[in-house]
Amino acid sequence: MPTQVACETAQPRSVSPTRSKILSTGTGGMATVVGAEPKSASDDEEKGFMIETKEDCRSCRSGAFGRRSVPEVKRRSSRALSFQEAEKRFNDGCSFYHGWDFKKVDKERGEALIIEAMRRGSLAAKGKCFELGIGGLKRDVMKAVRCYSKSAEKGNSVSQNSLGLLLLSGQGFQANVTAAVKWFILSAKNGQTDAFNNLGKCLCKGNGIKKNLKQGLMYYRLSAGQGNSNGQISLGDCYLTGCGVNMNLTEAIKWYRKSAAQQNKSAKERLLKVQPPSFCCNLCLLHK
Repeated sequence: MPTQVACETAQPRSVSPTRSKILSTGTGGMATVVGAEPKSASDDEEKGFMIETKEDCRSCRSGAFGRRSVPEVKRRSSRALSFQEAEKRFNDGCSFYHGWDFKKVDKERGEALIIEAMRRGSLAAKGKCFELGIGGLKRDVMKAVRCYSKSAEKGNSVSQNSLGLLLLSGQGFQANVTAAVKWFILSAKNGQTDAFNNLGKCLCKGNGIKKNLKQGLMYYRLSAGQGNSNGQISLGDCYLTGCGVNMNLTEAIKWYRKSAAQQNKSAKERLLKVQPPSFCCNLCLLHK
């Protein structure tokens, strides 16, 4: 019997007034992301937040409010820079592993960067290592979900998207499609290109959200236009089958070629199906 993931882990926490709303349904069931309004200075003043005076500064210097030593400040700064570097390496690793951000698929290089990010303390990278079973960690989807959940709550867009994918598939536990869509929306709001593609799929299929081919196509275009090889395939599929758009074989081949140029194997397979295998361009792509 598959175990069920607890709701606290599977779903985003309630959003405070200063954060964005997760999902708003407009006319036609279209899912929109509503941005949070910035807090004004007057709000701080009403809550009693006062501008620091010269007397306050003298009190700080005299040690009335405590004082951090120079070495401590340097250590904190060094940890912050190390965390930022780890997150950057994790994002780059995922881009190489999956073919995002116009990068060619290079799983070996992607794995190396993800493992390095994990060793530098990235919780998101640790979740990815558990999901893939790399970096000396045994594959454990439940541990990956827990790592992604903690990282996603802190705003990591890749973790939000990865958590959504695991919740959507329900690998070893009961799937939660509604929660998955909410995580895709949060990740897409943070600009994650693969979340655009996954949200587009949910909208086109009516999976966890009201079916809307027009908006699904819009998210595919956003993903494909920003160099996501999976989004390029999805957009090509729409042109090939006439899903939300008029059938256009030329456009479908164009997007498949873009994805194949980033070494996406699925795109190369689609090219062989829609074009004769004698085409020189296809043979070149297959042997790269």
